[in-house]
Amino acid sequence: MALLSTKLSQMNISRRRLAGTGVTATALHPGMTNTSFSIEDPSRAFAPFVIVMRPFMRKPERGADTPVYLASSPAAEGATGQYFANRKAKRSNESSYDRAAAARHWQVSADLVGMKQ
Repeated sequence: MALLSTKLSQMNISRRRLAGTGVTATALHPGMTNTSFSIEDPSRAFAPFVIVMRPFMRKPERGADTPVYLASSPAAEGATGQYFANRKAKRSNESSYDRAAAARHWQVSADLVGMKQ
């Protein structure tokens, strides 16, 4: 959950702090893709699920389509803070719009790296 909450805060921070800078930072979901990602999960909790779902998962090339599109397409310029799936902007989880949580995340991050504001 910590990773999810951090990613959602990063989207919110990106929308506000990068607006008008010319920097594009997006988030995406590649879809359930047949790769070795998390294969070394020590809990092996997802192993049965992965075995059953593997035949229905996307090929890695298809999973890479949206990230490659966002990194290379002029159409994605200026899409900062948006969430994408299948090359299309989607509304992200409501938590990604929580300004108070994003402010706390920014402050903790700045403190951890010794950044003066």
